[in-house]
Parts: sequence; C-alpha cells; structure tokens
Amino acid sequence: MAGQIPRVDLPDLVPFFKAILAVRGRRPDQADDLRLRFRPAEEWKDDFLIAAVDRYDLLFAREPKPEEGEDVAGVGLRVVDRAVRDAVELTESFAAIRGLDAPIFVFSVRDRITGSDGSVRAVVVAAQSGADGAWSLIRDWELVHRLNPLADKPRSPVFTDADSVDDFSDLMMSARHYVVSQLDALDLPFALPIVESLACLVPGRAEAHSQSR
Repeated sequence: MAGQIPRVDLPDLVPFFKAILAVRGRRPDQADDLRLRFRPAEEWKDDFLIAAVDRYDLLFAREPKPEEGEDVAGVGLRVVDRAVRDAVELTESFAAIRGLDAPIFVFSVRDRITGSDGSVRAVVVAAQSGADGAWSLIRDWELVHRLNPLADKPRSPVFTDADSVDDFSDLMMSARHYVVSQLDALDLPFALPIVESLACLVPGRAEAHSQSR
C-alpha cells in the first residue's frame, strides 16, 4: 500500500496559489519557498470574513511554527477553501503550457451509481503519450508533481501557438480509452465507474501580461 499513498504536502500548494492568484490579477510576495503574502482576490470578497483582511501571510508547512501574523495554509482555512472553490468553478478546460513536453489529458472518474456511502466521490487521473506513442497513467498526486514546476511561474492564459481543443480531439479520445482500460489497475471504490474529461493541457507558449499586486 505504500506506493499508493500520495506523496504531497502543504508546500505543494504554493504553485497552485500563485497560479490562481495570477488568474485573478494578483501577484503575491514570496519570502521563501514556504511563505506567500498577498491581497485576496476581489472575487473572494463575497465572503465577508475574507474581505475583512487586507493582506494574508500564509505558511505552507507544518514546521516551523508560524510567525506572528501568519496562518498555516490548509483545508479549513477560509481563504484556502475559497481559492480551491474558485479554481473548481473556472470554466476553462484547455491550456497551452510552456515547458510541457507532450499533451496531458486529465479525467475525473466517478461512480455512475449515485447515493453510495463511500467517502471518495471522484478521483482525478491523467494520461500522457510518450515519444513512442505509448500512453502512461498519471495519478492525481503525480499530476501535481508533474505540473507544479510549470505552474510555479504563472503566465497569462492567452494562447499564442495553440488554436483549439478540436486539434486534439482524436488524441483525447484515445487517452480516454486508455484510462478506461486502466480502471482495474486503479482499484477504485466504485461499483460502476464513469470517465469524464476535465482538461486538455498541450505544449505551447503563453503571453505574459502585467498584474496588479
């Protein structure tokens, strides 16, 4: 079972936070690899408790202890939960990413049978094709490790050399068939799993644009 335990922790959230803040027009101050200081996005101020805070100082680690005025970033901290919800609600599902070697197709696997008592409602998994055309399966935490170096320096979501998801529709379909063929290996707690497309990430170059602090 050791190989199935996700090897991610709070520091792995830093690139996500930098990316979602960039989407919302904010650029955080980063004192070190574990700390971010930022003004909350305007979209997050629908929560009056978040709106009441001018700047956040977040520590993305369990150790050392937070300094005065810092909060430990994690699920349950209001601004973290709001950032995650904001990301989930984004409608964009196609991105050209500079530094990506080959297209990555991301899927959600859930149980077609609703009303089950299981704690796991859905699982994210991805597929990437190698130079030989063979597919490789990427689990959710492995996808975080794969994309974090690319997300750590967020750019504008504007495309410059990738046109549309239609150019990759056949490849996406092939990736989906591959994921379906690997469901037994994933050993998921679903009686009748269904695979749904979440995102298409392709190699590309994104235009930089200025962002307010």
